[in-house]
Amino acid sequence: DIMQALSLLLKPEGILVKNELYMEQMAEIFHYSLQIHYPYVPVICSQCLILGSHKIDFLYDTLTEHDYSTPNLYIRQLADIDDRHEYVHDYRRNSTAIHLCKEEDAPEEPEPVDQKRSPGILMIVEAEDATLDLSDTDNVVQALVTALVDAGLTKVSTFTYEHPKRSLLGIVLEQGYITARVWPEHKYVGMDLHMWSSFDLQDAAKAALVKALGSDANEESSSQYRIVAGGMFGTPTWKEDTKKCGPIVTETCETPAEPPVRATVMETKIHTSVLEEAIQLIPEESYTIAVVCGSDASACTSLDIVRKDKTATKVLPLTPCEGISDGHSYEE
Repeated sequence: DIMQALSLLLKPEGILVKNELYMEQMAEIFHYSLQIHYPYVPVICSQCLILGSHKIDFLYDTLTEHDYSTPNLYIRQLADIDDRHEYVHDYRRNSTAIHLCKEEDAPEEPEPVDQKRSPGILMIVEAEDATLDLSDTDNVVQALVTALVDAGLTKVSTFTYEHPKRSLLGIVLEQGYITARVWPEHKYVGMDLHMWSSFDLQDAAKAALVKALGSDANEESSSQYRIVAGGMFGTPTWKEDTKKCGPIVTETCETPAEPPVRATVMETKIHTSVLEEAIQLIPEESYTIAVVCGSDASACTSLDIVRKDKTATKVLPLTPCEGISDGHSYEE
């Protein structure tokens, strides 16, 4: 499904974040899942985020100090965080999570015989603060053609349409086409890069186009987004393109090692809060309760907490038998 497909986009130590309630779905896919709940959020009242990862254990892994200069209501500097689990609502560790991989001896996918579909990808690119002389249309066309060829694409033909204040140009490629709206007055070029084959070259083509226009000096001078669109049947590379489309499973299946059990001492205040809340769940108005303590009952924190509860009519501390001291084989 879409969630499993998205998980394939992650690095091994990557984290997938979804807003709203996706805890159950994430827990089935990832080894570690965490739900964070932020209360008192303006306008929407509260916000929850679900995090999933195959390698990052959200409860125990070392936190990273991110560099940010603007004030932040929730994500504070590490030195200002007293409780790293303050906003944690749910946590799951699933050693049987779905792991998409390929068997080591699995046969190669058969080469397709008939072209069943023809996808295309349209990338919208905006280039601002261009340093190239945009008033010379022929020069702009030549610069863009050179950039596309250097990126590995093949030119078929070009066309131009000039207006007193702007121009429209197009470049037809074997792998698709590009149309560009050029505004010299504003040092701006808007481009539609539509490809129906060799999709893996699209990012390189975009970078080459932006560089050719001189909009690469500042990363904020260009932007882009992509839309899945229709393609073209009969392209010479359709078989190779079919193999590259969609999520590709590259990791070889291995028997995962069971994550080690972490021997972590629970903080006293957390232990106290949990025990106090658990006692309140006992439905009887009066009861007898036994508390397992170590050899020194006077140092038993749990015993002190239980004795404070007025509904406990009798409290029995359970300590080791006399003669069994620290280091004795039956101490446990």
